[in-house]
Amino acid sequence: MQNTSKQFYRDKEKDGRIYQLVSLNAKGSGPARRFGDKIIAPPPGRHWLWSQERIDEAWRKGLIVISDGGAVRYKQYLDEHNYHHVQSIWDDEEVRYLGAHSHEALGFETQKPEGLLTRIVKMCSAEGDLVADFFCGSGTTLAVAEKLGRRWIGCDLSRWAIHVTRKRLLSIQNCKPFEILNLGKYERQYWQGVTFGDMEDKAETERRFY
Repeated sequence: MQNTSKQFYRDKEKDGRIYQLVSLNAKGSGPARRFGDKIIAPPPGRHWLWSQERIDEAWRKGLIVISDGGAVRYKQYLDEHNYHHVQSIWDDEEVRYLGAHSHEALGFETQKPEGLLTRIVKMCSAEGDLVADFFCGSGTTLAVAEKLGRRWIGCDLSRWAIHVTRKRLLSIQNCKPFEILNLGKYERQYWQGVTFGDMEDKAETERRFY
């Protein structure tokens, strides 16, 4: 809670109550809403998260702030942090976009933040369960499963992905022993025949799988 306070909750009421200003819109189009004496449409391609009734109630309580530039935000208090509802579109601070300068970033275009996978793994499994990711990429799912005490299986055709995942797992403190199983010579020949058949440029096509 202390780290969360320093990172996001930087505003304070006169009574000392700490809060942060959170955007009131999310992806997906929607109608305009009334904020006090103004009718405000959401940004293009966005919608207001709250119904008109909830907006009216929050407005009366002084929980909605409109900036000089027209951005609409609401006050989220630190002491209510563990009780706010998670929307069906997850863009809250726990699963925020993985930026290029994030300490987690490993150079994979489709890499997901650990916060997102932590939420999913916790929702869908219990400690000791088996988690499988058959396109493990940078290894986020496996790393999260390891940290949460789940057993795991990961697969990928890319040798680079396996290397990055292996290194990532070994960096986890007290990581349990694991093994890497490679596609053997004869299995590889069978895979090549089934996948590529009599293609002329077999070497080039195969290269794309790595």
